[in-house]
Amino acid sequence: MSFKKLQAKKQSISIPKVDTAKRLKELAATTGDARYLDAKLISADPEIVRPWALADRTSISEASIDELAQDMAKNGQLSPVLAVSIEQHQGICYHIIAGHRRWLAIRKANVDLGAALKIELTVVNPDPDRLYVVDADSGMLVSQRDDGSDIQTFLQLQETENTLRADVGYWDKGRHYQRLLDEKLFDTASDLAKEFGRAKGTVSKFLAIGSIPEDVMELIPTVHDVPLRKLYALATAYSKADARVRSETVNRMKNESPASAKEALAKLMSLLQSKPVQAKTPVAAPRRTDLGKLGRATVDGSRHRLEVRVYDALSDAQWTGLLKEFEALLARYKKDQ
Repeated sequence: MSFKKLQAKKQSISIPKVDTAKRLKELAATTGDARYLDAKLISADPEIVRPWALADRTSISEASIDELAQDMAKNGQLSPVLAVSIEQHQGICYHIIAGHRRWLAIRKANVDLGAALKIELTVVNPDPDRLYVVDADSGMLVSQRDDGSDIQTFLQLQETENTLRADVGYWDKGRHYQRLLDEKLFDTASDLAKEFGRAKGTVSKFLAIGSIPEDVMELIPTVHDVPLRKLYALATAYSKADARVRSETVNRMKNESPASAKEALAKLMSLLQSKPVQAKTPVAAPRRTDLGKLGRATVDGSRHRLEVRVYDALSDAQWTGLLKEFEALLARYKKDQ
């Protein structure tokens, strides 16, 4: 089922508070994949769980994690995390497909708040008798299906889950989409847009926003509250600015303390659209030589002037001598620069 159809069914697959069995039935119905009816709910130590390599959340605000951790310490985990079981890899037995923020909050609740929470996982494997293998170099799950359709399904689930919940930030989404293209999971941005039911132009904007360097995004407080069009305008301004302006912008902003994302964006846009400060090129002092009765020669780079003054008509021999003197003067000037 396409992403658009999944979006249209937001109410029917809204995340339940308790009824996991109902959640699995709804997933099976909306995706057309009956394996979710056979998925199992387990409790696991959060330390043997990690996000999968294609997680679309890379920056999560500490404030949101703190708030969720406090809630979980008090009320427990109300919704399970979607995960797959893997052959043990560096002590890890499960990879999270959707639920990265819940996992972080549980770990924080255990460490900072003295809770002793297990993590509730809905474990979904196409073949329950086979575990996924993690590629040692890339950290990617090795597909259980020859056509890789299981990985595509997990990407769909992740996209849906994070759209129904608090959306992943636009920058995270752009970086995630670029990762999918880099990993050759989609041939083109158009293919990716079609798979997730998004407009091609929207995907292009996500990709542009995802290209903004992390050190620039860190200059914007509460960046998740910034509208898409504002971040896209920032991405466009950054791409058009030359290297010197970009560097000067970051350095100057590090000394600023904007009170809001709006203020930070306005300052960034102003700096990125300014002209670079042109460094003054030192110019050697003018060089002059007295040619005696023949005249005088001057080389002055600051005024872009090469000048020879003669006092009288010169013979061929005198012209030759004058030119030699001038060439020597010019050579000394160039050496000074």
